[in-house]
Amino acid sequence: MKRLLTGIVVSAACSFVSPAFAAPPGFDDAVKSYNSRQYSVALSKFALVARAVPNDILTHYYMGLCYQQTNQFSMAKSQYEWVSATSRDPALRASCGQALSQLGKYQSQKISGAGPTSSFRGGGSTGGGGAVRVSGRLKVIEFYTDW
Repeated sequence: MKRLLTGIVVSAACSFVSPAFAAPPGFDDAVKSYNSRQYSVALSKFALVARAVPNDILTHYYMGLCYQQTNQFSMAKSQYEWVSATSRDPALRASCGQALSQLGKYQSQKISGAGPTSSFRGGGSTGGGGAVRVSGRLKVIEFYTDW
């Protein structure tokens, strides 16, 4: 009887452990790709994790981050909204709320060319070139190659 009771207690205790504490298979690898700034690779890995574990909150949050970094703003918005509606973690919900409020501003900067990724710098035998935003005016730099 004592063994049976111990088994019931262990079983009951395990049922209260949240799946958020145990990372789904492939999640850690996807996070490594995200932290390495390989956002497209990370996104595909997170998508595989989401297929295996569709309700994993952190997977969807990271997918939102990856979508945002790859300029897929509507997809990022849907992921952030899903996490905000589903998560019980107030800190994560606050992070999603902040991301949603900044998403429109970030989107307009990326489209207009302002912000940290506004310049394109070529190299090699093409001689470089691209568009650079300086003092609110767009300047186009012409470049060529002779091959």
